[in-house]
Amino acid sequence: MSYTQQRASLDSLPPLRVPRSHPHPHYVSLISPSDFDRPSISTLTGSEISTFRSSIVTSFPRSSSSWLAVENDSIINYVPVDQEYEGACTFVSLINCSMLVGSQNVFTRPLAKVVKDWKSIWSKIVKLSQRNDDVVDIAEMLDLSLRKNILKPDSKITYTPIRSSGNREMSFNKSFYAPTPLLLSEKYNVTISDINAAPFVYQNAFYIESHLSSSTPLIINFAEHTRTCVGYNSTSLIFCDNWNPGIEVKDDTGYESYWKGGLSVVDKWAVYSWVREVLIVEREEEKGGKSVDDAIEID
Repeated sequence: MSYTQQRASLDSLPPLRVPRSHPHPHYVSLISPSDFDRPSISTLTGSEISTFRSSIVTSFPRSSSSWLAVENDSIINYVPVDQEYEGACTFVSLINCSMLVGSQNVFTRPLAKVVKDWKSIWSKIVKLSQRNDDVVDIAEMLDLSLRKNILKPDSKITYTPIRSSGNREMSFNKSFYAPTPLLLSEKYNVTISDINAAPFVYQNAFYIESHLSSSTPLIINFAEHTRTCVGYNSTSLIFCDNWNPGIEVKDDTGYESYWKGGLSVVDKWAVYSWVREVLIVEREEEKGGKSVDDAIEID
């Protein structure tokens, strides 16, 4: 089954209706991509980038309620491939995540060459796409990359579709769900009624945070943008993004705090409410952190 077929298979599941009358403590209602079209942009000095990145490391300490899935130096010294324009985020995220975890097990050519030649590689991918100038989602990017022999057939990646592309994106993959609402209720300090009203929010939170706590970064498709999530705390997710580190972008949605210094900080409950897909690139070598099995234990 192709990656696109994996996500399309969710369309056969009954869609979920989230009750509007319920006083949701964390569920975020529909976010339109147009909400992100009114940013303010400024430039940063090298000193400002360093200061900001150091502050991020201290804002995401490794504790029972917070974790960075990469070493502190990986944040402070992060040099991303800059996607430069809309549409390339899925492919560039795969490159940047591969660099973060040190993986040479994704592409058919050396990672350094993919970094150098990514624009020409991307142009070959996008010519096969449904839209001709970008791709629909992570799944399509992976399928087209395989067709063009850009990805190894046995790439060390794990793709998980979270929500359907049809059915108003309200049919959900439950294959990774925690077995009992009580576990989620205790972990996130909410009632069983809260969980039953929007179960996907807390299941997505549990899935994402468990992997981050095991020091596993995740490529996440959310709000028409894909990037690598590397940490969480009580309110936010931190992403190693795909933009020039020398810029700062602020938006007025209240969910996307900012893009700055090559990173982005986002309201984590907005992501858990509307994440579409997740992609994991296996590390070249396992480092630090708890195992996923350990991470899912309630602290």
